[in-house]
Amino acid sequence: MEKEVGAKVVNGKIIIADGINGEIITIKAKENVNLFINDVECEKFKPYEVSSKDKITYNCETTPAKREVNITISEDKMKAYMTVEYIPKTEYKIKDREFYINLAVSTEVLLKEEPEYFTVQELYKKLKEKGIVFGIKEESLELILKGCSSEVLVAEGLEPVKDTPSEVKLFFTPTQMVFPEPDSNEKVDFKNLFRISNVNAGDKIAEIIPEIPGKNGMNIFGKVIEREYIRSLPIDASKGCKIENNHIISLIDGKAHIANRSVSVNPIYTVESVNMETCNIKFYGDVEVYDSVQDNMFVSAGGSLDVSQNVNMANVVTGGEITILGNTINSKILSGQVDIRKKEYSDVLTEFKNILVSMIEYINGLNLQNFERKDFVKTLTEKNFGNFQKVALNIISLNIKNKTKRSKLVDFIKGKILGLNILEIKSIYDLKTLLNILDNEIDYYDKNIIVPLDIRIGYCQECEIKSTGNIIIGGKGEYTSKLTAMKDIIFTRSDSVARGGVLSAGQNISLGVVGSRAYIPTTLMVPQYGRITAAKAYANTVFCFGRTKVTLDEDLKNINVYFNSEKRAIEFGKTAL
Repeated sequence: MEKEVGAKVVNGKIIIADGINGEIITIKAKENVNLFINDVECEKFKPYEVSSKDKITYNCETTPAKREVNITISEDKMKAYMTVEYIPKTEYKIKDREFYINLAVSTEVLLKEEPEYFTVQELYKKLKEKGIVFGIKEESLELILKGCSSEVLVAEGLEPVKDTPSEVKLFFTPTQMVFPEPDSNEKVDFKNLFRISNVNAGDKIAEIIPEIPGKNGMNIFGKVIEREYIRSLPIDASKGCKIENNHIISLIDGKAHIANRSVSVNPIYTVESVNMETCNIKFYGDVEVYDSVQDNMFVSAGGSLDVSQNVNMANVVTGGEITILGNTINSKILSGQVDIRKKEYSDVLTEFKNILVSMIEYINGLNLQNFERKDFVKTLTEKNFGNFQKVALNIISLNIKNKTKRSKLVDFIKGKILGLNILEIKSIYDLKTLLNILDNEIDYYDKNIIVPLDIRIGYCQECEIKSTGNIIIGGKGEYTSKLTAMKDIIFTRSDSVARGGVLSAGQNISLGVVGSRAYIPTTLMVPQYGRITAAKAYANTVFCFGRTKVTLDEDLKNINVYFNSEKRAIEFGKTAL
């Protein structure tokens, strides 16, 4: 029988059998075993020549048990995810092998011992070590106690909830005017059309749906996340109605309106025509004209004006919306209204700002940033700005009177201005913070002082028309007129023509056809952020965006014109067909 040559492993013992022909025998250690030749440790995976004369020993490694927790936190700090991994304690032994000239000493598992599982309390502690203290999901922690390699949501913050502003639900239908087709023979019952929003005394005409306060949120680190601050003006019942248990009740027979979150009921004066027989009309409520306002007549309405036919060479002034279904020729049409309560409040804000600006200028002259004396501002206001706290108190009173809720300005005044709280003003930066809050309040109310009132007409020629809301042209268009709207100017028909004149809007202008084949100049004016669209624009039309203007040198169709703030230029795009 041929003698076996090489190295082998039997029952954990390494045996070397030398050959008679001088064969070279090698062994090498693989993972989890430490090999020694003549008491010298060998490098793993490196072959070593051996013979039966060498002392070969080894020991097997033991992998210690491990418990690992990995926590991942979302960028917004609102969620935390966890993985739990257990690595058992593992003991190894070397595998038995037959004779090989080149023997690799490898191992196999002898014993595995699982580590003790985490407890829920231990996982809580791991989260706390990361600063996570809010929104922890105990049921998720219980699910992953035995290990989980995929991320599990274990903590979730509370998103802030926005305030829901109060709303008004109307039980009347605002007057909706339908412009008759120019060639239509259809007879329109204008009296019933005008009376669609009429109400009677005692009618419940609207319901106030109270605002729902939101809630602040909190992230998983326990930090409060302020909810978005939503300003909303209170809903008001003005002329001809009252608020009773969140219902708005009409006090008179008349026509109901809503503007700037204010519901009102106006008495109605009706007339077939305004002419020399009726004389001029001046009425504090709504006026309905079932035919026309004729030459050289004047109509003044405290409320709305509805005219079913034409206005010729007349003057019209209203404190409500205007609808003229026919033509308006060589006339002056004005609609507008100031919200007295908001104007009163805005005036007080401006007075307070003037005092505050003077205080800041005075302190800047002293080169002071932080006030050494705690009573510095208190003493300053008593000696030099005596009205400071008085006007501040007036602001609080007007907010209470107007039923305003959650005002940053009111909160600041209560916390740092009134009474001894003025001692909390410790630096000029506090006063500048107040000035920023005050500027925002003034901007907000300045935009709401003017009540937006629309003017709707069929066609106008050689007219001057001014509106605090929109000017809406529902018929053939306009000719050489001056139209000024604080909001939009809208031509509802794609074949309406704007030919000549000046159209100025506080926001946007939407036209059908502008200009003519005779290239009559027509000027369109909007602010830089506004847009002008038209189905067709003829050459010689002037487009003005703020102080920048351009005159069209060719005819264009389906245009969308805007001011490119980066290029500082007016650009012409295409509208979607």
